[in-house]
Amino acid sequence: MTKIEDFIELIPENLYDKSGAVFYSGRRAFEGRSQLYVLGENPGGSPETQADNTVAAHVRWIREDAPASWSAYEDEAWGRPSAGKHPLQQCMLHIVAKLGLDLREVPASNVAFVRTRERAQFGEDDFQQVASACWRFHATVIKKLGVRVVACWGQRSGDWVRGRLVANRPTERIEGDDRGWRGTYRNADGLAVVVLTHPSRAWLNRPDQEDPAGLLERALKKA
Repeated sequence: MTKIEDFIELIPENLYDKSGAVFYSGRRAFEGRSQLYVLGENPGGSPETQADNTVAAHVRWIREDAPASWSAYEDEAWGRPSAGKHPLQQCMLHIVAKLGLDLREVPASNVAFVRTRERAQFGEDDFQQVASACWRFHATVIKKLGVRVVACWGQRSGDWVRGRLVANRPTERIEGDDRGWRGTYRNADGLAVVVLTHPSRAWLNRPDQEDPAGLLERALKKA
């Protein structure tokens, strides 16, 4: 049986003392099978004020203290008064509710494990270097959990994952008024990468143009 330790041992040791996080779901999500794997670009927050929130501390918490069934999207506050109220969390909760999934059972992580306050602080060269170091972890998750659809928040993370999985065959594209493009791409083995424009509250009010749940639902049905 797959265990979370199978993935912990693949985290690059040179990232352990960096401010960051690896698992956005608890142990149970990484111990079974899952068609869906969710990836953001990298953890948000402040590497200065969260200097003690290192990758090593995060891994120790996940392994020893975190609930087995847990989700950062649902159970963390992310600077809000209560858990699950950040716009990105609201988007993720909305999507999995439409898909009929339990968010705490869906494996989730980030392409790069190092925290930055803003995307602009994560230069392209640094992103490429850290993402490359983290890819063995993600490739093993995809293989061991039987993932058939990787959902990526943001174009940079989506393009990175597409490149690594050689998912260069577009099967569906959606254009939004002001949210850029989103799309589904497959590789030769039929594994799908769904690239989602980084969300805001806007699409919650314009589901005909902005809601990505349908895109993921169709990808999962064809998985």
